[in-house]
Amino acid sequence: MGKKLKIYERLLIGLAFMADEVIDFYQSYRKHPQVIDSNKPLSRWLYKPSGLRQSYYYLLRTGYIKKIVKKGKPYLRLTSKANEKLKRDFPIFRMQKRKWDGKWRIVIFDISEKSRLLRNALRRKLKELGFGMLQQSIYISPYNFVIDMYEFLKTQKILGKAFVLTAKHELMGDPQKLAGLVWQLDKLQDEYGYLLHRIYKMQEKMINRKITKKEKKEMIQIKDDYLELLRKDPCLPSELLPHDWMAEDVRKSILKL
Repeated sequence: MGKKLKIYERLLIGLAFMADEVIDFYQSYRKHPQVIDSNKPLSRWLYKPSGLRQSYYYLLRTGYIKKIVKKGKPYLRLTSKANEKLKRDFPIFRMQKRKWDGKWRIVIFDISEKSRLLRNALRRKLKELGFGMLQQSIYISPYNFVIDMYEFLKTQKILGKAFVLTAKHELMGDPQKLAGLVWQLDKLQDEYGYLLHRIYKMQEKMINRKITKKEKKEMIQIKDDYLELLRKDPCLPSELLPHDWMAEDVRKSILKL
């Protein structure tokens, strides 16, 4: 998800990763505008209130989200139309929760300095699809993005300068170790672990007492930091992740928080 996203796209992605339905944050914002601090990372996702409002109503009007009410509280839910759009515009959503087929999709390119704009565009596309750099000018993915890459290379007129290959894993060593090195999963796991620690500490503070304004700001910061982690996470198949991978624990804990 390295592409520059529109506000409504960020909202759709956030909903897709967070839960089947979430509290209607815009209605909450109207009642409590102080929860959005212009100095916090959340503003980089939601931008100014007018942009949030326009995106909110755009998604409702176009049928990408719908509002439901449970026990007097408004919730937002993604529609099937939104799920199809996410799968179309962000191929990673087509691949989620699929079992790995044991094959790597490998992109190899040799684009000269004179064509660095094309080279940079290719690298952005690879990052957008979640490819990881194995070596300089060699990127890999466990997902079948061959058609996506072929269409991109054809559109950019760099077929012959960049190649997409499919290879079985058999001679590439331990797949989890390879994934860990390519995507630096140890570092990402540490970030998930630290965030989970912060969530647990916040939950302890919330037991039997109201939280302070300072703690409310920390809650907002925790959620902001989680969104930033989602941007980094390559969303690899479970077969390539450490057995104690914390991403799902963090997601559930964030929802409870």
